Amino acid sequence: MTKRAQISPSPTASVAAVRFHLAAASGLGLDVEEALRAASLSTSDLADIEARIPLDRVVPLIAWIAEQCPQPSYGLWLGERFHPSKLHAVGYLMLNAATAGDAFRVFERYKRVVGEGFRTSITQQDGSRTYLSLEDVRLPGLEQVVAEWHQS
Repeated sequence: MTKRAQISPSPTASVAAVRFHLAAASGLGLDVEEALRAASLSTSDLADIEARIPLDRVVPLIAWIAEQCPQPSYGLWLGERFHPSKLHAVGYLMLNAATAGDAFRVFERYKRVVGEGFRTSITQQDGSRTYLSLEDVRLPGLEQVVAEWHQS
């Protein structure tokens, strides 16, 4: 019998994305169990790598980590340590793209595999810089996460 994916009526994030933030919390020296409690999550919720976690439980997790972060900016700290392989198959597709712009287009196409609830936009300036912006559409006013690539 084939396992069928369930379509969620509300936005979700992959368990891998949640695990990524928990690993970051641990790297910051934060209490991972406390982070899970802040988001009403448990380790058993994260056992199945193919599972999806409702975004209304993921956002409080990220917010808690950002509030507890001993660094000036959780987003910047995370960005400095991020590698596309953390996005699993989508990340490896990005790594094999010919240009940064192509990599961003791969992400834009397959972003729902990683998580839902945000918009993306790709812009290019002066023919030398390509930007991918992620905007959380569920929580207007949050900082935009911007990845910049200086093409040589």
